Amino acid sequence: MKKNILIFFMVLFLSAFLFAKEKMFSYIPFKSAKWISKITIESPSGKQILNQTTFYKSGKMRIEGKDPQGNEYITIINKNFVYVINTKENQGVKYAVESKQNPEKNNLEIEKCRKSANKTGTEKINNINCDIIEFYCVIDKIKFSIKEWKSQKDNFIIKSITKVEGTTTTTEILELKKDTKISDDKFIPDKKIKFTDMQSIFSEESSKKGNDEKMMKDIMKKMMENSQK
Repeated sequence: MKKNILIFFMVLFLSAFLFAKEKMFSYIPFKSAKWISKITIESPSGKQILNQTTFYKSGKMRIEGKDPQGNEYITIINKNFVYVINTKENQGVKYAVESKQNPEKNNLEIEKCRKSANKTGTEKINNINCDIIEFYCVIDKIKFSIKEWKSQKDNFIIKSITKVEGTTTTTEILELKKDTKISDDKFIPDKKIKFTDMQSIFSEESSKKGNDEKMMKDIMKKMMENSQK
C-alpha cells in the first residue's frame, strides 16, 4: 500500500507543477476562489474518476481530493514550495518552486501553443457561456491535443480535454465560488506531516552518472526508505 501511495505522490507532485510559479496562476482572474472539479482519466488500462476541491487566494493554492486507492491527499502551492500530503500516513513530499527540476517549462510551452488556438464554437457549461478553443502542443517530442471551454465573461477555463499517448483527461468545474473568503491557514502544511525533500533527492541523484529511468528508480527507493523511518 505504501508503494502505491508513494507512486501516486510522484505522479501528483510532478503534475502539480503545471501550475508552478507566478505564471501558473495567470489563468485565474479572481483574487480568491473555491471550485469543485471532476477529473475523468481514460486510458487503455481503464477509466478513473477523481473529485477535487481547490482553494485559491493571492498566488497560493490548496487542492483536496482522493487518489485512485481512496487515500485522501492535499496539495499546497505557495510562494516557495509545492507540498503533496497523504493525510492518512501523515507524510508527503515537498518541492521548491525555484528548483531547476521544476517542470514549469511544460506550462510555459502550453501557454505559447495556446496563442495559436482556433475558436471552434460556443457552448454553455454549467450555466456558463463558453468559447471553445482547440490547439496542439509538442513538449519533449510528446504531442498534446487540447480542447478548452473558456468563460466568455472572464476567460476562466471551465472545462478541458487533453489527449496524449492514448490517454484522455477531462477536467470540468462543477461548482465555482468567486472572490470568497479563505483563511490563510489553508495554505500552511500541518506541522505533524513528515516531508521528503525532493530537491535534495534530485540534487543527489543528478550528480551521479546514469540515465533518467535509473535516477527515478533510485528516487523512488529513497522515498520508500524514508517512509519507513
